[in-house]
Amino acid sequence: MALSNYDELQTAIVDFAPEIAPSDPISTFISLAESEFFPLLKHYKQETTVSLTSADNAVELPDDVQDIRAIRVDGVIAKPVSAYGAELYAGQIGYFQSGDSLVFVPASNTARSVELTYYATPAALSEDMPQNWVLKKFPQVYLRASLVQAYRWRQNPEAEAREDALLQKALATLVQDHKKRTQSGNTIILDGGNPYVA
Repeated sequence: MALSNYDELQTAIVDFAPEIAPSDPISTFISLAESEFFPLLKHYKQETTVSLTSADNAVELPDDVQDIRAIRVDGVIAKPVSAYGAELYAGQIGYFQSGDSLVFVPASNTARSVELTYYATPAALSEDMPQNWVLKKFPQVYLRASLVQAYRWRQNPEAEAREDALLQKALATLVQDHKKRTQSGNTIILDGGNPYVA
């Protein structure tokens, strides 16, 4: 299945669901779908690194932070600690989250250089943002998640359940792709320069 942009996705939703009409709130179905499946995503395509500078021993998290992977403060990997007390060795830097900020300990009188690596929430689709990596790489996730919302709106629980089952399969494909890229090595075993055959 190839859906290259927002308009093609809207057309496909109508084509795949005979009871959904072009006059129905298709864009709302897509937005609701994003609000439900975006928080479930963890994929290498989301990985983002930004450089920040602390003020008052804290940095504000970017709006698109979904899950933090690593924090380096002045070149040192920061250690998660409790906001109510931190046990750190000499040279270690700790952090804890307070609202939408990361607070660093021990306190420093000078600004710190912070490198934050995290999984970023994908950009939501719209007329101004017609494509993102999820639609490009996993169009079935968008289609099935949007159809779940469309059938829910139409109050068709059987069709909604059917599409939800297909959505779970599509999400499993996304998860498998992430694991393949991040947790597996080369599957070819060489024996004297030739592929090993058992």
